[in-house]
Amino acid sequence: MKNTDNDEYKWSTNIAPLIGIPMYDKPPGIDVPIELRPRAEYDINLELLVNKVQNNFKSVFNDILNNDNDKKIKINNLVDDLIHCYASLINNKNEVENEKIQSIWTNIINLIPKENKELGLDLYNNLFKIIVKPFVADYLHNDDLFAYQRIAGANPVALIGVSDLPSNFPLSNEQYQFVMGENDSLSNALKQNRIYMLNYSYLSGVVAEDGYTKPEGSPGTNPMPGYSYAAIALFSVSLETKELTAVAIQCGQDPDDNNEMFLATEDVNSDRYWAWQRAKYVIQAADESEHQLSTHLGLTHLLMEAFALATLRKLPKDHPLHRLLITHFEATNRINHNATLALLGEHQFVDMLFAAPLENMAKAVIDIRLSYDFKAHYFPEALKQRKVDDINAFPSYPYRDDGLLIWHAIKDWVREYINIYYVTSTELSLDKSFQAWVKDIIDNGKVKGFTQIKTKDELIDTLTMIIFTSSAQHAAVNYSQPGWLMYAPHTIGTMAYPKPTSVTGSTQKQWLDMLPKVYRASQKIIIYTLLGELYHGKLGEYIGLNYKLVFNDHEIIKKNGPLDKFRKNLANIQKIIQERNGKRPYPYEYLIPENIPASINI
Repeated sequence: MKNTDNDEYKWSTNIAPLIGIPMYDKPPGIDVPIELRPRAEYDINLELLVNKVQNNFKSVFNDILNNDNDKKIKINNLVDDLIHCYASLINNKNEVENEKIQSIWTNIINLIPKENKELGLDLYNNLFKIIVKPFVADYLHNDDLFAYQRIAGANPVALIGVSDLPSNFPLSNEQYQFVMGENDSLSNALKQNRIYMLNYSYLSGVVAEDGYTKPEGSPGTNPMPGYSYAAIALFSVSLETKELTAVAIQCGQDPDDNNEMFLATEDVNSDRYWAWQRAKYVIQAADESEHQLSTHLGLTHLLMEAFALATLRKLPKDHPLHRLLITHFEATNRINHNATLALLGEHQFVDMLFAAPLENMAKAVIDIRLSYDFKAHYFPEALKQRKVDDINAFPSYPYRDDGLLIWHAIKDWVREYINIYYVTSTELSLDKSFQAWVKDIIDNGKVKGFTQIKTKDELIDTLTMIIFTSSAQHAAVNYSQPGWLMYAPHTIGTMAYPKPTSVTGSTQKQWLDMLPKVYRASQKIIIYTLLGELYHGKLGEYIGLNYKLVFNDHEIIKKNGPLDKFRKNLANIQKIIQERNGKRPYPYEYLIPENIPASINI
């Protein structure tokens, strides 16, 4: 890949396991340069979270060990070391932490008694001592929450509107009315744009329908099969409540391959009930897989890596676009090299908590990132493409509704900012630094759909997308993880027991058998606490590493100027979302402006 001799920051497409994705070429074994690190309070906040997680699991394991004080001392020391190792993956003290984590987990597993499955859900509830058990634990089998997760959960981009059912999803009108009642019909719902689906067909290469065996934890621990499926689910917007309602699930792509049509029921006495609960868990596993590999990792972290690096390479520090963008890239390259690559390591987070072979998942991430069409996914356009933009047919969609407020606020701010520095579109072609930035992204960044920018409107849209993805989109899919993904009985990327194959006859025990062992459930709590509770920086702040405002142009920072208007707009959006949350079945807080960091730094 071409580099100019005077470029301090080099591109590389040879960083394992993400071979082919352009990233900053950081030498192994050392941290990134200081200018790519976050401000000092980042490490302070991280240490507070480390203490929280340490104290939680000391309490968990001490309860398990009862009066064995010698083992308690050993396990407390192991927990201290373990959580510091996880933190070191984030702030990159040393790249040998992966192997150390595996060794520590092995020692912990050997110290604690074999888990007692007869405890049922208490086995998982007892893992929360200081860390608060997520709210979803109280609504574990609730179908309304299952549907609401599609529009306000950690992966709110999977739902797609349909006007016809796919040929491999043979839901009948009779089956539809079994759930939605005789006052509605499948044909009318389709005509009225009220049918929405999840279809994880493109995950076919990263599922384990026949089971794939991995060690329970580090190498040498018990081998365990894991299962996941390219499932399909159908939802309908209720004529009565106007809310999204779960209707049916098929646990694979081929209806003739032991994939029955499971229909929603909340009747605990029904012989269909536990089969339905098992089918929902199949969907949860597919959804968490898509969330981590695509929505979160591929399409926020790794996508913005290219723009962050090109900005460092080609835009001088006093360039207006550098000033506009640089705080939106604070610590992005660092977190991508440290935690992202480490968590993709063998026997680490992705490998342990998702069913497919690690190499298949890494390949999927690469394919997703490189095939993603940047311009085709501007937020309003992405909603149209998924056919979820019709507020009359689909009135309640918190991610969409709050996201549009943020998108338009960012676009208004970018427009006013750009108009100060570029009076006409012709001036873009005369800006050599800007042209070098565009060329670097095109030549080296491998961002599909990113082409020459010839007009101010194109530039405004491009910058809006970059800022939105770095701030709001990442906030929506990262900070939702503790609430929606941390509690293993609610969702897991690898199930310990196969899918249901009959619409009747399943038992609660079979559902419980699908849940992971304590090691994996604990790992989810650790990772999602560290990743999902570390907030650093804020949208609209624009404070540099020197703790000073990055702008020095009076036209930008004056009273009622562009920056002041943007901040006031965000404050107004905050009030609007808080009012909306008062009317929603569950509050949606990830796009409240004060909860949106400016950059992808965790």
